[in-house]
Amino acid sequence: MVTGGVAHYFEKVPRGRSIAQVINALCFEPDGALVGEFDHLFASLFSDDEIYRRVVSQLARTRRGVPRDELLRAIGATSGGGINRVLVNLEEAGFIQTVIPFGRARRDRFYRLIDELSLFHLQWIDGQRRGKRGDWTSIRGTAKWNTWAGLAFEALCQKHVDVIERALGITGVRTEASSWQHRARERDGEGAQIDERSEIAGGGDPDGFTGGAGGLPRGISLLIDRADDVISVCELKHTVNPFAITKHYAEALRRKLAVFQHEPRTRKSLQLVLVTTAGVLANAYARDLVDREVGLDAFWS
Repeated sequence: MVTGGVAHYFEKVPRGRSIAQVINALCFEPDGALVGEFDHLFASLFSDDEIYRRVVSQLARTRRGVPRDELLRAIGATSGGGINRVLVNLEEAGFIQTVIPFGRARRDRFYRLIDELSLFHLQWIDGQRRGKRGDWTSIRGTAKWNTWAGLAFEALCQKHVDVIERALGITGVRTEASSWQHRARERDGEGAQIDERSEIAGGGDPDGFTGGAGGLPRGISLLIDRADDVISVCELKHTVNPFAITKHYAEALRRKLAVFQHEPRTRKSLQLVLVTTAGVLANAYARDLVDREVGLDAFWS
C-alpha cells in the first residue's frame, strides 16, 4: 500500500524493524530512500514531467476519480493530442486508471489515481517537505491514516480485480469491472440519498464514500458485472480488526443496494462481497447480508 510491491523498494527495507519503523525510515527520515523517489520517478519517465505531476496531483485530491472535462479544467489544459498522450502514458505506466461508470458510455469516463507511491507521497511526504514534520509511528491509527489506508486498499483491489474474481471462482465467466455513484435529485422511495461528495484533500472523508475504517457505504467503488446474470457488489474494507457490520451500517447498505438495483434498472441478481484486510465479524447482520468474503490470503495465493 506504500510502494506498490516494487522489488527495488523492498531491497531498501532495513531488517529487524516493524512495518511502521520501516516506513518511517524510508519515507520520513531526512535521508530516507523514498523521500525524493516521486520526483526522481517522474523526471526519469517523462520528458515534460511537470504536466504529468499536475495530473497526478489533481487526481490525488479525490477518492472517486475525476471526469475528463473536470480534470482538464483543473489543470488548465485543452482537449487534444497533447493531453491525450499524457493520459495514455500515465495509464500505460500504471499511475492512473480509466473508469467507465456502470451503465454509462465511454464519454462519461473518469480517471482515478491508483499508483501507491504517488498516493502516499502526495498525502504524507509532500506535506512533510512543507514543514509538517511527520512520524509514521505516531500517525498510524489516526483518522487521517484511516482515510489513507482505506483509499490505498481500494486502489490495490481495483488494480487486482483478477485476484478477487479468482477467489470468487468466476475466472471462466466473462466480466466487466466498473464503479457506480448516484446523486439523488430527490429522495428515493426508501429514503436513500447517496451522493458523490468524497473529497479527501483535507484528510477527511465526511461521507464515507467507500471505505476508510468505518464510513457508511455511499457509492460502489468496485462492481463486477458478470455474464452469468450476477453483479458482484464489492465493499472494500481496510481495518486492523475484523470489520463489524453494525445495525446502522446494515440499514445504509440495504438502501444502497436497493437504489443501485433501481437506478440503472438492472435485472441481474446482486451478490454482496466484502473484501477485507482482517475479515468480517460473524454477527447477525453479516450472516444476513454478506454473500461472499475475500481476505488477504487471496492476494498471496
